[in-house]
Amino acid sequence: MPSQLSEVRALVEGTWNEVARWLAAKPGIFGLPHPEQQIAFEYADRLRVAIRQSLGVPSWDRLYFDASSVSLDGAAMPIVDRRAPIYVDSRQLFGLPAHASRDANLPDLAASVQVLRSAPEAFELDEDGRPRRGVSPSSIRDQGWLLEQHVAHLDELSGNACDAFLFVVYSNDARRSTAVDRREVASWASWHQLSNSLFWASRHFRARPKL
Repeated sequence: MPSQLSEVRALVEGTWNEVARWLAAKPGIFGLPHPEQQIAFEYADRLRVAIRQSLGVPSWDRLYFDASSVSLDGAAMPIVDRRAPIYVDSRQLFGLPAHASRDANLPDLAASVQVLRSAPEAFELDEDGRPRRGVSPSSIRDQGWLLEQHVAHLDELSGNACDAFLFVVYSNDARRSTAVDRREVASWASWHQLSNSLFWASRHFRARPKL
């Protein structure tokens, strides 16, 4: 059973490394309308399994998943009204009873997944001006705005004694020079390359005790 926050962080990050390798073999996922939702679900499912194995409790189910705010469709939601897309009630991980109140030294965990996807090199429209396959591309700057919303949300959570992680995937099949490449979006990111057109980065928001 994990007894230190560092052990739980290693579990969270190790599970993401598994998902990153899975992504490298699933290039078609970026043709979906909302790939970030599918990736977040895959990550949440694997993280739940990893925690169960670490605890030795196959029935553990204190991980909650809500992908309503990970896409531009849900971007108008104010930060104060959002739930973390992936939220782990960490009390049981540290041997606390389920009814125990939260302690600033034993924070809960939150994680979010964001996809930055460049427009395809070309796409065909039907007679109504809609793409025949896939969805209309959105601006990288718009996607970057949503990314900053996730950053602000997780930073807010970290100030409330919650350890938080942001995982960002950048897909650029068209090999364009985008705002990401020009460091105008996610300028803090150190990118890990999965393929010629697929990259990922992460950011950790350390839990800060409430003042």
